[in-house]
Amino acid sequence: MIKKIIIANILILCNVFSSTINNSLNNKIIVPAIDDKYTFLVTGHIYGAPYKPYAQYPSSSILGNVSNLNSLESKFLILCGDIFRTTNDVQIQNFIDSFASNIKFPIFNAVGNHDITDRQKYESYFGKTYYNFFYGTEVFIFLDTELKSKKDIDSQINYFKKIISDLILDDKVKNVLVFSHKLIWSQLFNKYNVVFDNVNSSAGYTDQKYLAEEIINSLKLITKNKNVFWLSGDIGTSRSLPIFYHFDTDLNLTLIANGIGDTNNDFIIKTDINKSNITFSAINISNYSDELIDIKDYHLSYWNTHAKNIMSIESYMKKVKRVLSSKVFYFGFLTGMLIFLIIVAYLFKFILHAKLR
Repeated sequence: MIKKIIIANILILCNVFSSTINNSLNNKIIVPAIDDKYTFLVTGHIYGAPYKPYAQYPSSSILGNVSNLNSLESKFLILCGDIFRTTNDVQIQNFIDSFASNIKFPIFNAVGNHDITDRQKYESYFGKTYYNFFYGTEVFIFLDTELKSKKDIDSQINYFKKIISDLILDDKVKNVLVFSHKLIWSQLFNKYNVVFDNVNSSAGYTDQKYLAEEIINSLKLITKNKNVFWLSGDIGTSRSLPIFYHFDTDLNLTLIANGIGDTNNDFIIKTDINKSNITFSAINISNYSDELIDIKDYHLSYWNTHAKNIMSIESYMKKVKRVLSSKVFYFGFLTGMLIFLIIVAYLFKFILHAKLR
């Protein structure tokens, strides 16, 4: 019996090692599970507040909680993008020295736009930007929502479709967890307009709409037989909200987002898995305590009530851009101007005629 357990653990370790060694940000390896119960952590946008353009280190809220995070005995930490402000050697090394190297378990990242301001440099430090690994009864799939060319996006889509096709035949996998920086699904459905209008930045989202559609269509193939969760990190600044949670009954999948912004409500999501059952909760790391927050409280109705009151200037600018990009707007504007000029001409003619009399 003991021999079988040892062999099983070696096989698991080889599988985990081969699929993740090049993607762990701190070069630490996942310890194989010895039972069916474990914890992992998730958060995004750890560089913090955009209004601190000269900051060279991650957010103080997460730096100040390294020991607290380590005490949670997590198997790994997943970051959903924007781990540093700019991809240069100084900020990367600061991220490693101040944070990544001090976390005692592996760290993985779904890249954000700030992470790949120099894509080649990021990859030279941390490896591929889309990848996956298996752990327990779960598969963890990391997307790159920053690719620009259709060729690169298609390559990632084909990669994702291959994983999904394999999962259809894999009865061992019970939970599928997809990670991305951008909440690219939020632009596909009108009911998520409030979310899309309150992401940290809408820059680059249009380029990813095709990817979002393909990912959703692929996930539809497995949502009847597996639990599917899509977690993202492009929220959490002072102009957004820190957490989003919604089970979409139409898609039969759960959409989650979490990000840090140097606010009084910087959270990190604690995910507990027990015999394939997943429980999500959140810990406030701005004012750390052991109290767990139910992230289901940050549902779509909550966002519709609260987020609309904190819409940013950027959100209003997005609406202005939408109007200005509409042909109907220009037709109406030109028609209105023509009517206005005709009225002015008649008034001028009337006044001139009155004076001559």
